[in-house]
Amino acid sequence: MYPFSPFLLFFILLIRPNPSLTSTPDIHNNNLNLTPTEALEYATTLYTNNNNNDPSVTTTVIQLLEAINAIESSTIPPDILHLPSFYLASIYQLDGDENDQNIAKQYYHDAISKNGGHSDSLNNLGKLYNDAGDVERALEFYSRARE
Repeated sequence: MYPFSPFLLFFILLIRPNPSLTSTPDIHNNNLNLTPTEALEYATTLYTNNNNNDPSVTTTVIQLLEAINAIESSTIPPDILHLPSFYLASIYQLDGDENDQNIAKQYYHDAISKNGGHSDSLNNLGKLYNDAGDVERALEFYSRARE
């Protein structure tokens, strides 16, 4: 997958579950100290603002989302627990490579295991199965997305 950079490893060590923390993230600041919620917001902001499609930014976002996804689930608010997996799946789905599509499926399944009613994950997983020619499985996920 993607190797962890020394910056990111340092950053991961500073992600903590204290929801009362407020800080201003700065990718060049080695003193980042973010809650998982703030780190998730930071990752999505980085990805959204990556207008030049800089691969190094995408790699950093993937690494950050993987780090958040690896945090003990009890430290992440239940309403956002599925989002790191969903965002990772979305990034891999956009790549178009068959291997990345399989990785996307795994992340969508993970998101669904954390929030079985997440219609975007269900719908996108249905599309991946449909694109792979597994129409029966696609219909299963499309149907669940409409519930």
